[in-house]
Amino acid sequence: LRKARGRMSEAESRHVHFVRGELEALPLADGVADGVVASLVLHHTARPGEAVREMARILKPGGRLVLVDFLPHQEEWLRDEEGDVWLGFEPDALKKWLERAGFSRPLIEEGPPPARSGRRARPGADRRLKRVRLLWVEAEKRPEKSSPGAKTRKGDRDGQRKVQRG
Repeated sequence: LRKARGRMSEAESRHVHFVRGELEALPLADGVADGVVASLVLHHTARPGEAVREMARILKPGGRLVLVDFLPHQEEWLRDEEGDVWLGFEPDALKKWLERAGFSRPLIEEGPPPARSGRRARPGADRRLKRVRLLWVEAEKRPEKSSPGAKTRKGDRDGQRKVQRG
């Protein structure tokens, strides 16, 4: 956190706050975030379904989630070297967690392996990561219903949205 804070300039940091916490129990109030970005963190959590619920809890209705993680793989070395708890996730399981947490229209796409590990001193990790494919997710927190009998409008789940990366 100290390094992250140090990278922010004075002008940029007015709207960015760094908080220490567990992904399964975020130290934030309900509905305070417009967006959540979770990049390669879900596979480190003991209870990923609960972590997805927490992301939904802190989002405002209509807020967006962008999540990147691994598809299922057999790279056991990631448990020892990186502390991974899960060796990736099946898209169908992740979709169920998202829908149960209150996200609508989850878009889940498969992508190429990560370009590099992020650690300059670990070229072997970069080479081995080429065998692991990524899972890209975009979802929106369902707006709160205006009345107890309100229904989702027809056409809301059209699946035509695209994830923009880069």
